[in-house]
Amino acid sequence: MSGIKKLENILKGDFSGVKSTGLKQILDEESIARVNDIPLSPNRLFAKKDFPVIWNFDDNSLEIFKNQHSEVIWCDNCGYYIIMDAIYMALSALGLEPDDVGFASGIGCSGRASGYPNSEGIHVAHGLANPVAQGWAMVSDKLIISIGGDGDKLSIGFQYETSSGLRNVKYVDLIFDNNEFALTGQQSSSTTEKLAKKGTLLMGGEISNNENYLNPIESALQGRAGFVARSVVQPKAVQELAYILSRAFLFNGYSMVHLLSPCVISPNIVKKHNWGNKKYIPPDHDVTSIEDAYSLAVDPETLYKGIFRLYPGRETYQQRHKRHAEELKPNRTENRLSLYE
Repeated sequence: MSGIKKLENILKGDFSGVKSTGLKQILDEESIARVNDIPLSPNRLFAKKDFPVIWNFDDNSLEIFKNQHSEVIWCDNCGYYIIMDAIYMALSALGLEPDDVGFASGIGCSGRASGYPNSEGIHVAHGLANPVAQGWAMVSDKLIISIGGDGDKLSIGFQYETSSGLRNVKYVDLIFDNNEFALTGQQSSSTTEKLAKKGTLLMGGEISNNENYLNPIESALQGRAGFVARSVVQPKAVQELAYILSRAFLFNGYSMVHLLSPCVISPNIVKKHNWGNKKYIPPDHDVTSIEDAYSLAVDPETLYKGIFRLYPGRETYQQRHKRHAEELKPNRTENRLSLYE
């Protein structure tokens, strides 16, 4: 059974393939609530004192997702290690296997990520991870995951962020945001906030960067993305991250997750003005309301993390393409025969 088929079965209420007891309990609870017409927010879990265990990241079974022939060369203590562990945890929790998944990545520190899993992967040109992932998802029954950094996806490849939501191709868009172009001497990127120090662009000079730095959550909502979430990458929050990723993987449509993971070796990245005000999205937030999601995304005082939007009501691009092909079949045959009359 393909990766997409396994996810479709879960969405239909068949949780037999879900390997995580914690995740299965969450999905069961939501299924019962839907039957009784009781609204149940996916953000309710962040208010719990003890977050449910999605998967034990020390579980040896996660090793099947790791490419044993590829050396991971990120810096010590880089948050990207945590992200990859959380990806493997979420995939395992959903009952997926390495052959059920495909990874596309661009250029930059995060661009190496497509070579680290024991799955099919492709390393593409700068800024093109999303369009390649979209094309791959259109012809594949695998779950396609696109990986790129703030430089790759929110600078040269930014035009594909909004259009992905508008098309609603079923694939997962993960933005590894370290707040800079780390491979070129800590140059500021489109998400480097004001008050941050510059890197080699001004030879390490200390100046204000973007007064209007890019907000990836706001951009995704402008593209009407059906699933939009943010996580601040921390070792103690790996279960929360695995949960958010499992919801993104399960979503039937385009899903975007903004992963904040500041570069650990940059001497010029300082504490951001609003990072001290990180808060989980309130459990009573209406994830189906794009207006409510937008108000949280642009809050000038608080950096919200959690699931901003989960709206599964739209037809995916794959479904629309299949429907159009079926509708055109009779006419196509008649038109071809008319050529010989």
